[in-house]
Amino acid sequence: MVSKEMLTQYREAACEAARRGAAVLEEWRHRFQVREKGRFDLVTEADLGSQRAIRDFFAQRFPDHHFLGEEERTGPARLEPGAPPTWIVDPLDGTTNYVHDCPLYCVSIGLQVAGELVVGVVLDPSRQENGGTGPFPCFTQFDTLASLLDPANVSWAYYAPSVTGRDNGGRVWSEFDSISAIRHGRDWTHNVISPPSTILNDAASGRLPAVSWVIPDAGDSDHTGEGRDDGPSWVSSVVNAVGESSNWSSTAIVVLWDDWGGWYDNAPPPQLDYRGLGERVPCIIISPYARKSFVSHTDYEFGSIVKFVEEVFALRPLESLGVGSGYTDSRAYSISNVFDFNQKARAFQPIASTYDRAYFLTEKPSQQPPDDN
Repeated sequence: MVSKEMLTQYREAACEAARRGAAVLEEWRHRFQVREKGRFDLVTEADLGSQRAIRDFFAQRFPDHHFLGEEERTGPARLEPGAPPTWIVDPLDGTTNYVHDCPLYCVSIGLQVAGELVVGVVLDPSRQENGGTGPFPCFTQFDTLASLLDPANVSWAYYAPSVTGRDNGGRVWSEFDSISAIRHGRDWTHNVISPPSTILNDAASGRLPAVSWVIPDAGDSDHTGEGRDDGPSWVSSVVNAVGESSNWSSTAIVVLWDDWGGWYDNAPPPQLDYRGLGERVPCIIISPYARKSFVSHTDYEFGSIVKFVEEVFALRPLESLGVGSGYTDSRAYSISNVFDFNQKARAFQPIASTYDRAYFLTEKPSQQPPDDN
């Protein structure tokens, strides 16, 4: 067990090391030579210089610690059981973006002690983060839908894996854990709910708030490589709980995958800004007012769902709050065209599944991140 005092010392050291690495990256911008580390993996003098600066700092500060770097191999090639505390460093995460002057790259540092990751720092030099007075450990430069829902007195809940104890699933997937205004405010204890299966009881009893996010456990997430077939049944259980409740007549359920699973996509994504769009992902909309057997050919994006929520509850766009940039809700096409609100509400038809609601209500958390790589 690492003491609170040592954790503070390690965290401060990681922040300082990240600052030193970031300073090298900014010094080298626009004046480096590029060589290939692999077929699609570039490495620059900036990568190497950043890693050396970080490595030298840790060697002086913690001479008994090991160092595992992404670039030049000066320490162990992998983490060994029983090894001393080991700093794990990617001195330039996003080299291709850096080379092409796309401001999406960072310095990533972690510390493993006795087989457990105890410190993690990600510093983004392009946004003038400094690892000390900036957003660490939570982001302060972004607003979210919660920033619109709360002032409008629109109820909401975020059902997600817990971030407590050793639950690495929650630490990776409970996104509000990284938003300072939520993590350190009233919403964290009132609106962020664990485990995610709580939604099954809330829906069945008609206690759902106006807006809900549902984030599955890793084992129920439908990710390739999980070795489980729980995903479709998890989605069916949530949909059935809502559909069989009093909320059905006024509900739209958006089933959305957060990535494309690594499968081939023959359609080049439109490049609307320096972030993309990216590869296509599936989206299924379930509602008594959804247009039957309708396949939309509109180019939606994640901001399309945000925009629909803003339309339904008469909320202003996120960018109008004046915090941060890069919001896509204003430009996005709303998903409203998949509904026909003039049609008679259709009765719900339960979805058959391999595993029922009771299975998920009694399921133990996997405590694993589904795609932490």
